[in-house]
This record gives sequence, C-alpha cells and structure tokens, in this order.
Amino acid sequence: MLASLDSLPPPSRPELELDLPSSDETETVHAEAKLQRRGRALCFVETRVVTDDGTAIAAATAVVRARDAGEGNPLPTTSGCEGATPGPLAAVLEKAPFMHRLGMKIEHMDEGRARVSMAASEQILGDDGAVHDGAMLALLDTTGAMAAWAENGVGRFKASTVSLQAQMIAPPPKGDVVAYARMGYRDREMFWADTEVADAATRQVTTRGTAFYRITE
Repeated sequence: MLASLDSLPPPSRPELELDLPSSDETETVHAEAKLQRRGRALCFVETRVVTDDGTAIAAATAVVRARDAGEGNPLPTTSGCEGATPGPLAAVLEKAPFMHRLGMKIEHMDEGRARVSMAASEQILGDDGAVHDGAMLALLDTTGAMAAWAENGVGRFKASTVSLQAQMIAPPPKGDVVAYARMGYRDREMFWADTEVADAATRQVTTRGTAFYRITE
C-alpha cells in the first residue's frame, strides 16, 4: 500500500548553487523551475528568476533529495567565533527591512569575522515547525556579507552577492539558529566568506557554504 503524503518526510535540498547576475532590479520578479534529471532518490532542478520582460536576475541549480536517507554520521559542531563586537555598521544594517523582518541580529562583526543570530518565529518557520530552507540560506548569505564588510570597513561603497554555494547536510532546526562566517580570501573588490549555520542550542551545523560578495566604489 502506498504511504500517504502526510506520512512521507519532506524533501530536502542538500546542495544549491545560486548566481546573481543582477541585484539592482526593483521590478516584479518571478521564478521558473525546470527538472533537469530525476533519479531514484535525487532530482536535479534548474531555476531562473526573471523580471516581466525576461531580464535574468538570478539562476540556481539545486539537488533535491526526495527520500529519507536515514541516520548519518554525527553532525559537526561549529567552532565559530565567540566575539562580541558588533561594530559600527550593525545597528544600521539590522534596521534594513529584510533583516528586521526575519529577526536577524548581528552579534559580532570584526576583522573579517561575523556572527548573526536568527530567532525562530512564524516568519521563518515551515509547515513542519523547522526553520524554512529559504531562511537558512538567507542567513548564510547575510552572515557571509557581514564578514566581507567586517574585512573591508565602513565607507561609501556599492555591494552585492555575486554567488552563493550551500550544502544542507541535515534538516534545519526547530528553534533559534546562529551563523558564523570568516573571510577565506579577498582581492581588491571580491570577498569569499566561509559560512556555517548551526542550531543555537546544540551548536550542531546543519548548513554550510561559501558566500561570494563584491564591494566596490
């Protein structure tokens, strides 16, 4: 007998790569997704985000796991920074509508390292009571950007995420989460930040990746 949909585990996205060729659009956008390949357990999906006139805003490739993989190795524990220096930008950035709406709080932002927390709330929880995958990726991206600003310093600059690579190694927690980022490498205007998102209570990492950020005059 086939199991009901309610009894099946929710699909997971263990791997995602997102590229953002444009970040200054203010028009209405919509997403178009296409299944590229389907296996017994994994589906490969390509997604484009475009404006009404077809201008590409973002492109992503995601691996979706539709079957429960069972128990794996113990999750790694984060070794992220424990500093408490929010820096001069924190109070301003936290007021940005997106960060404020998701409940992100910059706890540390100094010398190429950042720590950003996000409290569990109705705005970020999925139907299963866990933090939504999209909120986890938003926190990953934001914390990587904060590490870039912590490395670059304050000034009159333009900035945007160029690319984001993420691995969701376990389902998101059902409580508060915290992300840690450190600058892996930078040149004159490009910044690569290694980032991980963990359960705030257990410090177990469930999502990790690299945020590729650009800051230019």
